Amino acid sequence: MICLEVQINGATVCTAGGVDLTATSANVYSFKLDDGTMQLTLSVRGQTAGGENAESLIWLRQDLSLGDRVSIHIVEKPSCDPPIRRSRE
Repeated sequence: MICLEVQINGATVCTAGGVDLTATSANVYSFKLDDGTMQLTLSVRGQTAGGENAESLIWLRQDLSLGDRVSIHIVEKPSCDPPIRRSRE
């Protein structure tokens, strides 16, 4: 199956994907906090189809620091990591 292999600073942190997914994404967000500092976060998520049975999946939510290097490799593997959280929409 097609998976997103996500690395931070050269270390693989998750391999996300699944045959039942309609979407898989890896995003880096930067948020300016009330005190003026920036929060940097990496999120790896997925979504299944199924109407009322649809699920949101999370493989990773991790804070980042300035200078961190994030890599996303599109790979084909026999299986991917299980998500750390699943929830119904």
